[in-house]
Amino acid sequence: DARVRGAVIRALGNFRGELIVKTLRHAFESDSSYVVAANAIRGLVKSDSAGSMEICLEALKRDSHDDMIRSSALRWLATYSNVPGISGTVRSYTARGRERNLRVLGISLLAKHWPTEDMLEYIAGLLEDQVFHVRRAAIDALGNAGNEDSLEPLRRRLATEPNPRLLQAIREAIQKIEEKNK
Repeated sequence: DARVRGAVIRALGNFRGELIVKTLRHAFESDSSYVVAANAIRGLVKSDSAGSMEICLEALKRDSHDDMIRSSALRWLATYSNVPGISGTVRSYTARGRERNLRVLGISLLAKHWPTEDMLEYIAGLLEDQVFHVRRAAIDALGNAGNEDSLEPLRRRLATEPNPRLLQAIREAIQKIEEKNK
């Protein structure tokens, strides 16, 4: 049962040692369940710090249902926010042509782990994206980052956004930023 294997792999991630790493790696590479592979990534990041970034980068190349493996890899890869080039890798998953859920996750990770002016400016550019969920993720990311420089792009989008739900989200993001910067 894949649920049992997934639970075992998840639990093994709390331990250290060569045998644990070998077992987790085997699960990542060979198990037919995407849940098991995603849990193995988590375990490998926790138990094999030397090879964990390599595992995450390898996982980004694997297809899975709902991009479960890539999503797990992106989440863990973002924890290496101090490593040069990682923000670029995460950012590449926010680009048009990528799967919508990966784009949304990437936007959230960028704002959380790299809340620099340049990155927030990039995210503000996504307010003009054609995809509703991408615009929503950009609005939420900017509101949560709380940077006053995000007010202008949010107000511009407020004037042109056709979707009532996004209009409300923009108002809330603006209010959140204003309250944070009082």
